[in-house]
Amino acid sequence: MGVPLIFSEFGACFDNLECATEINNSLDGFESQLASWAYWQYKGFGDFTTTGGALEGMFGIDGNPQSLKLKAIARTYVHAYKGNPISS
Repeated sequence: MGVPLIFSEFGACFDNLECATEINNSLDGFESQLASWAYWQYKGFGDFTTTGGALEGMFGIDGNPQSLKLKAIARTYVHAYKGNPISS
């Protein structure tokens, strides 16, 4: 079909080792299938569809970055390439 695959709205967790592991495992799976991804939420906006509030985003209540999450999503990626990829 030629339709690109993108995963979003994953990783709604708090800044701890279990959360970082969840994010890393998700990203490893997405990237192994050459799928794109976008993290759930940059920062809290009072979203009524979630129970974690601002802590599910990249920043804590105090406005400081949640370091374990940021380390988990900070990955290199290819901006462009020639040909058709067959594996990551």
